[in-house]
Amino acid sequence: MRRFLLPAIAALLLSAATAAPALAADVNAGAQPLDGTAKVITVATANNTAYTTFTGTANQRLIIQASNASPVFGCCSISWWVAKADGTRVSSSGWATAAVETTLPTAGSYKIVVDPDATLTGSITLRAWTVAADLDAGPIALTGAQKTVTITNPGRSAFATFTGTANRRLVVKATTALTSVAWRLHGPDGAQVSWTLRESAVLEVVLPATGAYKIVVDPDGTLTGSLTLAAWDEKPQADAGPLTLGGTPRTVTIGWPGGTTATTFTGTAGQRVILETTGGEDVFGCCWLYWKVFGPDGALISQHIGDTAPELTLTKTGTHKVVFDPEEVRTGSLTLRGWVVPADLNGGAHVLTGAPRTLALNAPGQNGYTTFSATAGQHILIETSQASPAFGCCDLRWKLVAPDGSTPLAWLRSNNNNIQLRVPQTGTYKVVFDPQGTVVGSITAQVWTVAATDLDLGAMPLNGTAKVINLTEPGRNAFLTFNATAGSRVRIGSSDASPQFQRAALLWRVFGPDGKQIELNQWVDWTTDFALPLTGTYKITLDATGGLTGTLTLRASPL
Repeated sequence: MRRFLLPAIAALLLSAATAAPALAADVNAGAQPLDGTAKVITVATANNTAYTTFTGTANQRLIIQASNASPVFGCCSISWWVAKADGTRVSSSGWATAAVETTLPTAGSYKIVVDPDATLTGSITLRAWTVAADLDAGPIALTGAQKTVTITNPGRSAFATFTGTANRRLVVKATTALTSVAWRLHGPDGAQVSWTLRESAVLEVVLPATGAYKIVVDPDGTLTGSLTLAAWDEKPQADAGPLTLGGTPRTVTIGWPGGTTATTFTGTAGQRVILETTGGEDVFGCCWLYWKVFGPDGALISQHIGDTAPELTLTKTGTHKVVFDPEEVRTGSLTLRGWVVPADLNGGAHVLTGAPRTLALNAPGQNGYTTFSATAGQHILIETSQASPAFGCCDLRWKLVAPDGSTPLAWLRSNNNNIQLRVPQTGTYKVVFDPQGTVVGSITAQVWTVAATDLDLGAMPLNGTAKVINLTEPGRNAFLTFNATAGSRVRIGSSDASPQFQRAALLWRVFGPDGKQIELNQWVDWTTDFALPLTGTYKITLDATGGLTGTLTLRASPL
């Protein structure tokens, strides 16, 4: 049976071989110049490849740039690579616009093979250069003197050298018009000791060893051009002199890129101190000036960014140091002031009738407080006013602290504001005032006890007769009532409000017999029409802001 199958199989294989199309031979596109001369390679037949040839030497570095690929290839539908004459690849693959760098392993003949995907045809342009050894651009001084490194050969890197000292900080600034160039720092052992930076950037690094360093400049692909470097070695920390904790200004100057400057002050354990810088953000920007405070034992106490006013409680007695350290190559001057913060100012006890108490917080960093006694569940109104202009909108914060030290409100109030609440505990409460930073000034506080129930002002006539409302108790809401039937319409308007109620300081609303609000919140001098959904007694409520009192006229008419 096998004798009969073998001739049939042989016939089928012969038939298949006859039907398959033969692959076209690779196209020899000729010699590839190694001086950057453009070479156009065209693949005109589907499923075909092409190649150019060149003769190379062992360890020769080449860079090859592709361009002007036919649109049909897009970004990635054509590949190319360098191979020996026997077809062994010696480079990675490139694409339509890629640059590939390779080092030839031996002397001899080489090909650049161009291979379109599938049945695509078209052309691509290749340029190739022999890459010279890295350019030694010479030494760079660590004094900030500029060093320009110029690269004129595609694929070539360059380097500038300097001698560095272990554990010394180095700052390097690069500027260039190139858009794709990398640069980095290599140590005495040749290892890279910094991250790779791009284009115009600043490197700040602590040198790991003493010896010869290289700053290596490496343009992307076949780019050429110049990059200018400037480098600074670390100098001893500058001394700005002692700081007096009485608000006397001390000028701090950082005059060397990457440098630091320090000032000192004497403090006592337990002492509260506030420090403030001014002018730093004008010179160094919002986020590039770092400064730290160290205790007498050298331990870090606090650290800050920009112009800030931190408050510190000292833990040790002795000389403290404040160190200023701008980022990158920024230099300039700022002013530092310091104060000893006195104990919190006791502004006295409130009587719950609104008698004002004024606190004058005239020492930078000083807080203050007033007190009042209340019973659990008691309705209390606290209002502040007449805050000094120096506090602006938000530079004086205050809060209410309960007898057990907790804060019954989860947020702070700012400047002229008010709080109404039913206090949770029986005992003595504190209203604590906290100016921000070193701002000083005064503020007035008033506290009232508010009646447990809203004030009933009686019936509201529905015939257009004016009803004058007189609110005389700070914090207490009031209401009027009227009866109506479902489906009827009513017009209600307010007018002739006391001047203090203008600008939305008095709110009135309408509620139905079921207690649901049936009309939007209305302010003074407003008239509105609405339909009544139910039969029964309606309520008009009035709610003045904070401790305001005064009069308002209401009119109601059926429609």
